[in-house]
Amino acid sequence: MLNYEYKSKRTVCGIPLIHINIGIGKTAKGIVAIGFKSVGVISIGLLSLGLLSIGLLALGFLGLGIMGIGFFGFGAFALGLLSGGAISFGIMSFGVLSCGAVSIGQFAVGALAKGHYFAFGDTAAAMVALGATKAHGTLYSYFTGIQNSFSGYDANAVISILENNVPSALKWLMNITLSMVGVQ
Repeated sequence: MLNYEYKSKRTVCGIPLIHINIGIGKTAKGIVAIGFKSVGVISIGLLSLGLLSIGLLALGFLGLGIMGIGFFGFGAFALGLLSGGAISFGIMSFGVLSCGAVSIGQFAVGALAKGHYFAFGDTAAAMVALGATKAHGTLYSYFTGIQNSFSGYDANAVISILENNVPSALKWLMNITLSMVGVQ
């Protein structure tokens, strides 16, 4: 059986600066933690929990992994306030700004985008929806009918509708999203 452990002599508030604990059923706990299961400020492992978390299942302020969950979640499956991945969920549904092949959030960008306020993608649904082949918007819809083509919509109308409907606390995310997709 694979079993290895290293624990640094240097500690911060009694917590090892570096703890590497690799083995079945073992957990690494330290400022920097590396192991199958790891808990630390910087955490790397199959199951990882920390401020910066990297692993198969990563939970943290910044979660990077096959399944990344955190304030910023990135991975094949991502969940977070700001998230990006093949399947991505962001704030009310699961997150605020979401980018991915399948994207759900307040502001969603992806092949299949479902947003509350804004959606941009091949198929888009939201209050304001800009789609290439399909769009369903409750206040504004535009679709080109041509894959990968996103021209011809009224940018001023899009911006005006969003300005009047998006809460002021989310306007910075609205601006990031609109810049990201080229609505100006």
